Amino acid sequence: MVIVFAPIHFLVLLAFSTCYFSPINTTISPIFNPPTSPITKPHKLVSKLIHPHSVHHPTYNPNDTIKDLAERDMKNSIARFAYLQAISQGSSLATNDVDLRASIFPPISGLLLANISIGQPPIPQFLVVDTGSFLLWVMCISCTNCPQHSAGPIFDPAKSSTFSTLPCQDSTCHKFLHHCHCIDLDQVAYWIKYLDNTTTAGIIAQEQLVFETSDEGTAVVPNVTFGCGYINNFRKEPQWNGILGLGSEESLVSQLGNRFSYCIGSITDSQYTYNQLVLGEGADLQGYSTPFRAINGLYYVTLQSISVGERTINIDPKTFQRNEDGSGRSDHRLWNDSD
Repeated sequence: MVIVFAPIHFLVLLAFSTCYFSPINTTISPIFNPPTSPITKPHKLVSKLIHPHSVHHPTYNPNDTIKDLAERDMKNSIARFAYLQAISQGSSLATNDVDLRASIFPPISGLLLANISIGQPPIPQFLVVDTGSFLLWVMCISCTNCPQHSAGPIFDPAKSSTFSTLPCQDSTCHKFLHHCHCIDLDQVAYWIKYLDNTTTAGIIAQEQLVFETSDEGTAVVPNVTFGCGYINNFRKEPQWNGILGLGSEESLVSQLGNRFSYCIGSITDSQYTYNQLVLGEGADLQGYSTPFRAINGLYYVTLQSISVGERTINIDPKTFQRNEDGSGRSDHRLWNDSD
């Protein structure tokens, strides 16, 4: 079985309204159905995103103070920076020179979630939105090491009328994992090992997805290729159901049209429900937007300046420029009122 090392980069959480755009040996025996027809790419799909401060987030705590939220966001940001810096420079989190707080999965409170349903009948799944990995996978019954209290019910493919596995000769898996492993019952297995030794293993299959749209409606997309995870090992028990990979390789993005964008509005209002993930060729946003730069499979945002209130901090713009090794220039000054 082939191990695929996958860096994972979660969408950056920003404290203001902003939008982003990017073109872009285990035997498992679920019910087998013949492969379905190729996916029909929709023009535009809009799914709600659940911000960590939202009342709809699995770990929302109404007793959290502003200080609690700020401290948690700061810790998550520091952890994510350490991890992303290691990834961009080709390091592994298994080495001693990297802060291991920079886990592949930081505390659940720091993750953006997409609420997407899978199967027929549709089963709601809370999926971590991840721009650095490429496979969409969910935990499936009967999985090992699955959490006792996940955000949504664990998907049971045996109870879905639209679930189908892929036969070994199907070329779809090779688009996602480059190398695949054929197991009994003519099924294709995957095994992904992330850089902090988190692993997921299962089979590659196809299923319909149901998106909750911005206008309270739903959109059904059939024949989506995904991973059904039966053997999962986590550093910490997750409170989500799987990973929604949006990476620049063969991900859900490429299945739906090679474009995606997302917009995060108010994060201080726990009742705010208009954060959006947009998929498909029509994934354009109205108003101000910031483009992604896709470099070596990773996404970068070009930072121009930093302001506190209405005042721009005096920082050399070269500080924000990306070096060839993926790092930025270090600036160790302490700014004061005269800067």
